Amino acid sequence: MKINFIYSSIYDWHFRNVWKLRKKKGSYPSSERVIKFLKKAQRYWLKYEKAILAEIAKVSSLKWREKEVKVYIVGKAIPFSSPLTVRVERSLNDFVDTLTHELIHQIFIQNEKRLRRVWPYFSKKYGLKSYRALGHTPLYAIHEHIYRKLFSVRRLRKDQEEALTYHLSGYIQAWETVKKEGYQKLIKEFRVKLVK
Repeated sequence: MKINFIYSSIYDWHFRNVWKLRKKKGSYPSSERVIKFLKKAQRYWLKYEKAILAEIAKVSSLKWREKEVKVYIVGKAIPFSSPLTVRVERSLNDFVDTLTHELIHQIFIQNEKRLRRVWPYFSKKYGLKSYRALGHTPLYAIHEHIYRKLFSVRRLRKDQEEALTYHLSGYIQAWETVKKEGYQKLIKEFRVKLVK
């Protein structure tokens, strides 16, 4: 599996217009700045790509079903997994962490049928009622494993603290569940419940 980074001026234009319409604070990065960031981020990502993709598949017990995942980079947006879209970040480490998060979502999407017993189990056992909490609890457990194995606990803690800044209860509930239950336990349960 390989990551293909893409800058689409039309796609970026859409996010630029949304930014203007919503009268968000700060300026939207120019196309030149987005392309420059994309080039730097791509080089930096390549240092970690094989290890991250392999670890996501290994720890989740899921396979990458696609040979390539397209990653669109825009100036500003809330990152999301399909089509996988990330933004210009404050740092290259933040970029890698955001992309890793969205790639975990992406492997879930690519294996949707195998996960059909996972979601009801996690919802019932841990009282995860919102889609955001349900989808992010196993994701955060897997991401915590990756932080600890490939990066640092400091980066993990930063990610957990940023969830609080969004003021979205689903993210907060997901991280609280991972902290309370332990990422290793949740990963084990996730793998057991996968439909073969």
